[in-house]
Amino acid sequence: MSESPIRVCLNLIAAISGTQTVEEIYAAALDALAEGLQVSRASILLFDPDGVMRFKAWRGLSDEYRGAVEGHTPWTPDSPDPQPITVTDVAADPTLGEYHPIFRRERIAALAFIPLVSLGRVIGKFMLYYPAPHVFTDDELQLAALVASQVAFAVERTRAEEAARRSEERLRFALDAAEMGTWDWDLARNTVHWSDNLARIHGLPPESFDGTFASYEKEIHPDDRERVLSSIRHAIEAGAQHDVEYRLVAPDGTIRWAEGKGRVDRENDRPMRMSGICMIVTRRKEAELARLESAHEVARQKDEFLAVLSHELRTPLNAILGWLHILQHTPERLPEVLEIIGRNARQQAQLIEEILDVSRIITGKLELERSPVALQHVLQDAVRAAEPLAQARDIRLMADVPTPVATVDGDARRLRQVFDNVIGNAIKFSEPGGRVSVHVAVTAAGARVEVADAGFGIAPDILPFVFDRFRQGDSRTTRRHGGLGLGLAIARHLVEEHGGSIRAESEGHGRGTTVVVELPLVTLAGSPGMTAPDAPPASAVGSLTVLVVDDHSDSREFLHELLAGTVARVEEAASAAEALAIMERIPVHLVMADLAMPDVDGYALIHEIRLRHGGVPVVAVSALARPEDREHAQAAGFDDFQTKPVHADRLLAAVRQLAATYVASDSFLKR
Repeated sequence: MSESPIRVCLNLIAAISGTQTVEEIYAAALDALAEGLQVSRASILLFDPDGVMRFKAWRGLSDEYRGAVEGHTPWTPDSPDPQPITVTDVAADPTLGEYHPIFRRERIAALAFIPLVSLGRVIGKFMLYYPAPHVFTDDELQLAALVASQVAFAVERTRAEEAARRSEERLRFALDAAEMGTWDWDLARNTVHWSDNLARIHGLPPESFDGTFASYEKEIHPDDRERVLSSIRHAIEAGAQHDVEYRLVAPDGTIRWAEGKGRVDRENDRPMRMSGICMIVTRRKEAELARLESAHEVARQKDEFLAVLSHELRTPLNAILGWLHILQHTPERLPEVLEIIGRNARQQAQLIEEILDVSRIITGKLELERSPVALQHVLQDAVRAAEPLAQARDIRLMADVPTPVATVDGDARRLRQVFDNVIGNAIKFSEPGGRVSVHVAVTAAGARVEVADAGFGIAPDILPFVFDRFRQGDSRTTRRHGGLGLGLAIARHLVEEHGGSIRAESEGHGRGTTVVVELPLVTLAGSPGMTAPDAPPASAVGSLTVLVVDDHSDSREFLHELLAGTVARVEEAASAAEALAIMERIPVHLVMADLAMPDVDGYALIHEIRLRHGGVPVVAVSALARPEDREHAQAAGFDDFQTKPVHADRLLAAVRQLAATYVASDSFLKR
């Protein structure tokens, strides 16, 4: 050795202190080894992220050699207390036998492995190479170990600095992307430092902020200033977190929303510094304010809707109760009163059904019972149903429905609901003596139905919202027309569920309105007409016994009267237990049962009926009208589901169909 280990290390430390990169550190280390050990060939290898030892720097080694031995190492990163390993004569070491050929070609006769250790972990190694066998002295190994320790420290320091630099770059990028800046307030000196980002956020050129708290105060919107200062004072005095949203006013007058966060550092319980971040939250804040405004608008619309709902429900109820009172004193007016009561009851039922439909739409549970539907038949029925209203209002109702049958894959009842609403609205919003036209055009693309009136029209500011829920053109107490304003919202949903579209066209008040419904068509094989299913023979129903089960006596009596002219016998039961007793006593061919009953409900009843009486048809008749109620009933074993208030024709049709099927079944023949 030509130089003392201490001198070599001091030179290495001096060289390393001036380096900027790990490559410069490697070069300084190899120079130190050459100077101190007089070795011309050496290398530095480090573990890569996968734990493989890789060459990082070398002197006097061929590409062939490096490729042959790269990856070889006597240690792992977790090896405890690694010590230098020397091989005085590689040809005599059997553990390196696989490398003997490459050693000979590279003229390596002796070598040493010097571990690089940092923070208790092996990060790599030094390799020393000699062209002849060599016995390593303690001084040589001591110098190699000192160089290794300095290199390991320098490598880790450089790695940490590089990681910090990358982290700072990522932070700066994140701050830029998030429109965020940092600040630091020296409370003792009352000086404030802003990052360049923060200056830009405040609309100032970099390094133009004068560092005074007073200048920061001026940037705060006057209406928010006291609230921000109060939060800062509270943080300093009570040690609380500073977290506040406020508005900034830039020098050019631009107003932006910001969120400030900060905390206070203390020494001996004295506040010394306050530091934190400030970020621009304008987009988020504006979105929050928009959502809040929208929520307030929805709440206002719902309040208006509930007020209208209360009025619309009470009006027919008032008529029903009032005319019942009159009937008690003038029984001779029974036919007239019954007609009035029926009309108002149907109006009230329609209102309730609209509310239920909206609930089904909102929850995604409004389902269509699809089948091929003749659109012309639906329209003709809707026009015929609207004629009495048109005549009563002196409105001329004209329909242009072509004779070729246009077939829609849809729900006939729901399509009828759409056109009942659209045609009814056209009549309702027309002046007496006016005209309403229904025109249908059928093309290869689909069917286009136009319902036009020359009535009041729709104001331009209302037109975009006519199909929205809880929106009415007029919710004042002086409005001229009743209803909840839900019909068109329901109609739009139903049309869209059929794959179609609906829109309203109007040039404003007094210019009339045209509602256009477009529906896709389907092509049916065979006859263009539609064949209705055969009606069950009257004899299939007239000889049967029907059991009505309901704890509400008025409902039982109504169903009894409704069925009395259709079936041979009607039995009544006020409970499930009573119903089962009747079925044990006499043959019952069809059961109509309420679902919600005390003690034993309709679901428990259907279970017992299926156990004791097999396939007797059972119809659920319930005020529970949600889709999930229907699904629950079907899953429990009910053959049909009818909602209250009962639609008489629909109920009787279901009874006839179920009776015909049951009479033809083996279950009936065995009874």
